[in-house]
Amino acid sequence: MVRGLVVALASVTLAVAGLGAARATEAGTRLLVHHPAGDPGRPVVDQITALRRQLVAAVPPGARILVGDVPPGYLGWQQRIVEVATLEHHRVVADPAGADYLVSIVEEPAGLRLVAKAIR
Repeated sequence: MVRGLVVALASVTLAVAGLGAARATEAGTRLLVHHPAGDPGRPVVDQITALRRQLVAAVPPGARILVGDVPPGYLGWQQRIVEVATLEHHRVVADPAGADYLVSIVEEPAGLRLVAKAIR
């Protein structure tokens, strides 16, 4: 009886974990082919890569950045700036007084462009 319950509980746990893994795989696949509003010809991954290169060129490692505005229709891109900045060894701050750079994204006909303005 106990053995059957343990097997049933383990089966349910594996099924729930498998469902989460399947959803994560689906979300990752969607990220590779998703085209955000305003820039349908360029996948999100390419945009993130381009913004990462622009951030590296504009802001020295270790600098403190404050995340500014992003274009309408690019929901979540402020979080993407934070993620890229963290990967490139920048410190993200919430207080403008503690920031060295204000980093924003602007939309241009050629695509998205990162703007880093020195505050100090």
